[in-house]
Amino acid sequence: MEHEGMVHALEETWRVLRSSGVMVDLRPLSQEVRVEIETDPLTRIIAGELDESDWLEDDLAADRAGAEAIRSGRFRLVDQQQFDFRWYFESLDELVDYAGEKWDDRVDDITLTHAAERLAALAETARLCVRKPVHFAIYKKK
Repeated sequence: MEHEGMVHALEETWRVLRSSGVMVDLRPLSQEVRVEIETDPLTRIIAGELDESDWLEDDLAADRAGAEAIRSGRFRLVDQQQFDFRWYFESLDELVDYAGEKWDDRVDDITLTHAAERLAALAETARLCVRKPVHFAIYKKK
């Protein structure tokens, strides 16, 4: 979506929502998308990051559009949070296949090498995952 379209989409959402209606903003963020080795639920070793810098301007534009919707008085921010979404993979090959199909091969060779070295050195219970932050916000129509 073109960045100007984000503001238009919020205006259209405001138009079709009934009074005191609720809008949910749920979207992945492009910063700090990491390939990690999880050795237990609380311990993660970072193998590298995915390059999602080409999506950063979209993240910033969406943030600006949300701020403008609040500034204009059309919406009130009720709550916002950030949480991590994780994809788990059985092997590096599965990650490479998935990345080639879904993420335009955004996993670089250095990250794959680090992940392979760390997986080989850890117990068989270690799991390979990609962690991506997600933005969640609730707005109420004024």
